[in-house]
Parts: sequence; structure tokens; C-alpha cells
Amino acid sequence: MALGFITKSYRNRVMALTLPVVVGAVVLVTILAYIFILSNMVNFQRENMETALVGMADGLDTRISEARNAISVLSSRPVHRSDGAAVLELAHAAAPTFFALFLSDPGGGLAMAVGEAIPEQVVLPPFETFDMAPGPDGRRSVFVGSVERIPPSMTPVFLVAAPVRLVDPSGGEADGVVGGYVDINRLFDSCVASFVPLRTSHVFLADAAGKTLARSGEDVATAVFLAKKTGVKESESLFHKNAAGTRYLSVVRPCLDGWWVVGLSVPLKALFTDLPRLIFYSVLLGLATIFLVSLMAWVITGMMVKTINRLTDNLKNIVEGKGDLTQRLTVKGEDEIAGLAMWFNRFVEKLGRMITTITKKATRVGEAARALQEFSGEMTHTAGSLKDLSKIVVASTDDVNINMASVATTMEQYSHNLDTMASATEQMTATIDQIAQSSGVSMKRTNQAVSYTQTVHESVKDLGDAMEAIGGITDAIARISGQTNLLALNATIEAARAGEQGKGFAVVAGEIKTLAGETDTATKSIHDRVCGIQTSSRSTIDSIDKIADIIRAIDEVVSNTATALEQQSTSTREIAANIMQASEGIQDVHRRISQSTAGLSGMAREIKTLDDRSKIIFQKSGDIDRRAAELAAIAEELTTMVSQYKV
Repeated sequence: MALGFITKSYRNRVMALTLPVVVGAVVLVTILAYIFILSNMVNFQRENMETALVGMADGLDTRISEARNAISVLSSRPVHRSDGAAVLELAHAAAPTFFALFLSDPGGGLAMAVGEAIPEQVVLPPFETFDMAPGPDGRRSVFVGSVERIPPSMTPVFLVAAPVRLVDPSGGEADGVVGGYVDINRLFDSCVASFVPLRTSHVFLADAAGKTLARSGEDVATAVFLAKKTGVKESESLFHKNAAGTRYLSVVRPCLDGWWVVGLSVPLKALFTDLPRLIFYSVLLGLATIFLVSLMAWVITGMMVKTINRLTDNLKNIVEGKGDLTQRLTVKGEDEIAGLAMWFNRFVEKLGRMITTITKKATRVGEAARALQEFSGEMTHTAGSLKDLSKIVVASTDDVNINMASVATTMEQYSHNLDTMASATEQMTATIDQIAQSSGVSMKRTNQAVSYTQTVHESVKDLGDAMEAIGGITDAIARISGQTNLLALNATIEAARAGEQGKGFAVVAGEIKTLAGETDTATKSIHDRVCGIQTSSRSTIDSIDKIADIIRAIDEVVSNTATALEQQSTSTREIAANIMQASEGIQDVHRRISQSTAGLSGMAREIKTLDDRSKIIFQKSGDIDRRAAELAAIAEELTTMVSQYKV
């Protein structure tokens, strides 16, 4: 379910990737900062402690210098014994670190004192201790003594004194000593209050011998340990434990030209008292950082997702059918989203141009498909007509074959009759000598010859009529061949218009044109042969007419056979010759008719092939019509699809 929530939105994925990274980075930075703070807190504290010790050392030097200056000022002029107490009070007020101020006589006796009472057991320095020679400014050299402890409180003090001229009431002067005891505890406390910031710090002051002069805090063991740290030449630090096992960080530093050592000790746990608060603020800062970064990521991804949503809506409009390709995304900035929007706008613009082009092409395809349908319809009609015409030609060719067969049979009969006539003529020539003796027989045979010639005349006349009918048929075939040639030419032109799809039809049309040419040639040959037969028939008729005339002449002169025997013999020879010519002509006609019959059979086969090809053309034209209808449907569907887009 969580994975579905993450993958459901681009913003969710970005946030799911950003938040762990940010949280991990913040946690890592917090841990590193914690480690850095831990590692640097001690150094930082050590530096602070050294700074505080420098301040304390400078403060000690300053306050001791103030005490010396105060004594030096007092020793620079004579002091009246009557005014001595007032002068000491003023000096004590100016230098509150003094435990007590005093004036002593040359023998070392206490003349007067202010401040704390100086116990009797405290021995004042003798007069010989001091250098009595004044300096250039009239001041005497100041003596600073070693540390002493004044009973009963054993307050650590050190003496600051200088020689001074004491004036008696009588006006006499004598050498004396002015000085004071500086309270080391007061001096120490004033410096601690001014320069040590940590309330948990343990501060001590020791002399060069390692003896504790003053301290703050209750950890005596630490002060004792640090007091034993002698021979300090510069600032030093160290870690150590006290008797109770508490760990400390301590820093020591020399002061007053190495006379004393000032030290500062801090428990390690005190260094980390603010660590929980620091961790709290660090965690709070980390959470605030996570919140701010998450908010920024949410806002930034929202801006990105807004542009992506616009892109998604536009694509959705295109996919779901609205198809508004005129909409454009607003391009702002130069980032990747702006680049995506810019390229999306260019894509939509290019897609719009493509849709416009497809629309125009689809319209043209539809028009071409309709034109192809019309052409295929005309081709189908033409192929149907050609199919019907080829059937008629086939039927006519069959009739011509039948007629030619009948003519061949007749010619065969004519040839047989002529052979018979030739035989009869030979017999007539052989028996011409008997004509005279058998005139009755000759008359009878003459009558038979007249009858035969009449029959031959009628047969040859019928043959001429048949040849005229064949000539009409060949003319019809010639006209059909011309029409077929014209149809083949039209089919070739239409196939050229059809382009690639009309190549097969063009081949068929070429074959039809070739067959039509061959048919025309064969028809002309038949026509020529028929004309020859007609000429031979007319010649035969003329010959038969002559034979009839001769026979009639024989019939007229049969009674005078003897006198006309010579003429009859000559006429008989002429008849024999003519009969031979007629027989040869008839045989030639028979041969020509046989050839015509064979040509008509070939023409019938070619016309049958033409009929088969016309059927194929008719089927192909139907296929073209169906393909044209499919192409028109595709063009209409394509137009419907692209019409869904607004460009």
C-alpha cells in the first residue's frame, strides 16, 4: 500500500526520495556536529581557561603594581607624624587589597597603623633593609617581601614597604619606613571575581615553592596537586583525577615573573552541563531544517507537477478524442521542465502539421479510390462486352467452319464429277468413230451430257453463291477483328492510366491486340482465297456454258455426224482439255478450302483463348473494383480518424 502511494504521484516519489535523504543528512550533520562539539569543547574550554588565567595574572600584576605605587607615592615626600594616620587611611582606601598599612621608626618600632591589627609577633623589616637613596623623581625604591602568614588566621600576606622621611611635631626629621601588608586572599578574590567565568571552577594561587597561597572552591586535593606543579615556565594544561576519582581539566600559568603560579581546574562533567540543551537545540534545528527543506521540496515539486499535469491533460485530450492540438504549454524559465514543455509544444505543432497533411492526403486517396472504382466499373463493363463479343465470334467461327466443311464436300463431289466427265470424254474420243454408226447412241449421250452440264452449271453456281456467303462472313470477321483491336487499344490506354495495378491487364490487352491482328490477317487470306474460288467458279460456269453450247451444237449436227466428225473430234479434245482444267481448278479450290478450314480452326482456337482472357479480365476488373472499394473505405476511415483532431 505504501509502495502504491509512492508510485501514484511524481510528487510523492520526489518527497519519498527527498525526505530520507534530508533526514539522513540532518542526522549525519547533527552527529558530526555533536562529535565536533565534543572534540572541540575541551579545546574551547582550555582556551577560555587560559584566557581567564592570563587575565588573573595580569590582574595580580596590576593590583600588586597599584600597591607598590601607593607605597611609592607615600615615600616620595615627608610624612608628619600628626598626619600619618590620615595619609595611611587615604592609601588604604586607594588600595583595598592591603591587609594593613603602617609607619615605623628607624629602630623598627611600629609608629602607627591602619587596617587590620598587626600582631605583635610580626617583625617589621629593619631600616637597613631599604635603599635610602631616592630616585630621579624623588621616590625611593620599594621593597616587596616574601609571603607570610599572619596569625591567628594565618592570612597569607606579603610586605610592600619603602623608606620615608618622618617629620616630628617639633620639625625635626628622621628616617623611617612606610609599608603595608597585601592580603593575598583579597587580591586573589578580586581577580577571581573579575576573570574566572565558570562557577564550578577551582582556582588557586601558589608560590614558586609549590605552597598554596589562596584558592577558591572546596576541592583541596586539586589545589594541593596543582600546587606541586612547580617549575612552570609557560601556560600548561593537564587532565587528572582527585582522590574521589573526579576527572578534571586543569590549566596553570606563571605570574609575577615566576614568583607565583596561578591555576584553574574545572570538572570535566561541568564542561558538558550545557550539552543536553545543545543537543535539544540541535535536534530542534534539525527538525526545523527537515520541515523547511520538505516544505521547499513540496512547493518546488508542486510547481513541477503543475507543468507536468498540464502536459498530461493535453496528452489526455489528444488520446481520449478531443484532439485539441492548438493548445500549448506555457514555457517559463530555462529548467528541464521548461525544456520539456518547449519540446512538447514543438511536438504538438509538428503533429498538427502531420495531421493536416494526412487529412489532405486522405482526401486525395479517397478521390483516387472513387476514380479507380469508376474506372474498374467501366473496365468490368468493357470486359463483359468483350466476353459477349468473343462468344459471338466463336459461334460465327463455328458456323464458318461448318460451311467450309460443306463447301469442301461439294468441291470433292465436283472433282469426282469432273473426273467422271474426263473419263466420259476419253470414252467419247475413243468411240468417236462409232458415232456415225451409233448416232442414236450419240444423241442419247449428248442429251446426258447436256443434263450433266446443266447439273454442273447449277453446282458451280451454288459454289459461287457459297463463296459469296463466305466472303460476307470474312468481312464480318474482319470488322470484328477491327473492333477487337480497337478494344485492345482502349484497354491498353486504361491499363496505362491504372499504373502498377494495370500491368497485368496491359499484358492481356496486348495479347488480345496480337490475336486481333492475326485474325485480321487470316480473314484477309480467306477473303483472297474465296475471291479465287469465285473467279474459278465463274470460269467453270463459262466453261460449262461452252460445253452446253457444244453439246447443243453436237445435238444440232448429230444428224450430220459423218460430215462433222472432224469437228466433233476437235471439239471433243477441247472438251477434254477444258474438263482437265476444270478438274484442276476444282482440286485447287478444294485445297484452298481445306487451308481456309485449318485457318478458321486456328482462328477459332485463338478466339477461344481471347474468350478465356476476357473472362480473366472480367474477374480482375472485379478484383480491382473490390480493392478500390477497400481503398475508399480506408480513406474514409482515415479521414474520420484525423477529423477528431483540432489543428
